[in-house]
Amino acid sequence: MPIRRYWDFSASLTNIQDSFKPSNLEDRLMPGEELQLEIHLAWYRDILGYWIIDRFGWFLLLAAVVTFLTAVLTTNLNYHWGIAFIPVFFFVSLFLLALHQRIIYQQYRLQKTNARFIISIPQPNAFPLADNIELKGLPQVVDPNWSKSYIWRIFQFFTGARDVYISLVAYQFVEGTAKVGGALIVPDVMPDDVFELKRHVFGMI
Repeated sequence: MPIRRYWDFSASLTNIQDSFKPSNLEDRLMPGEELQLEIHLAWYRDILGYWIIDRFGWFLLLAAVVTFLTAVLTTNLNYHWGIAFIPVFFFVSLFLLALHQRIIYQQYRLQKTNARFIISIPQPNAFPLADNIELKGLPQVVDPNWSKSYIWRIFQFFTGARDVYISLVAYQFVEGTAKVGGALIVPDVMPDDVFELKRHVFGMI
């Protein structure tokens, strides 16, 4: 077998990208395989990314104007010069939060083809790495639940989105309460997407 004697820079970039976000399934479909379903998180999980990253020019302009005005007021009112850096700290923190939410938003994905069921989630305790789980069959349990976060629960209340618990094993009954055993959790899935997921898993398609 010949030894590769050069570094494929393009392939390396692809591998690095695949470590942080799920790869494009369309580029890696097996012969005869067709994508039937793809589900992402609810739109509000990327709301900061939408307003800050996608509109970075306006965000940067606003940050510069606020920082300049703060610096002018600080000088005129003889306040400590360090106050002028408060807007900088605020806008940098907001951008980093938006970037974190954008990465999380892109890492969560559910896909079903005519050959496999693919769950893409962030790697636990290893941010920003992502993990793909491929199943030959279908999950046994699809259980929508309220989020444990009070903030996301408010969004769920108004949009109908739910955290979806997906498991290959049935419910476990503990003290009269049914809970999903060994479940993977995909947070904040919109109701139409939950219905489509159930239709593909339990329906006659």
